[in-house]
Amino acid sequence: MAATTPTTKKQVQVLNRRSFEGGIVVYTVLSSNGHDEYCTTTVNGLATGCTCPNQHSAACYHKTGVEAIEAQRKPVHSCKLCGHDTKNDWRVCGLCMGE
Repeated sequence: MAATTPTTKKQVQVLNRRSFEGGIVVYTVLSSNGHDEYCTTTVNGLATGCTCPNQHSAACYHKTGVEAIEAQRKPVHSCKLCGHDTKNDWRVCGLCMGE
């Protein structure tokens, strides 16, 4: 019987998150080598692309990682100005605040 080696699941390291109209969110993530940065895009919580070398395979952990992060985000309020979801106490979204 062969011994199995436990695998460590890679964790996505988010450097930046930008949200846009239409449910589009772009994450800047750090590669596993700690030097390269990639952009991973979600639309309405589903990953649609990544700039990493594994972008077209199931091995892209950036896409599954940011999908999990987006699933955990729950809006607290709606923006008073445009109706987008916001988590801040001022009830104004980042788009209207110029972020």
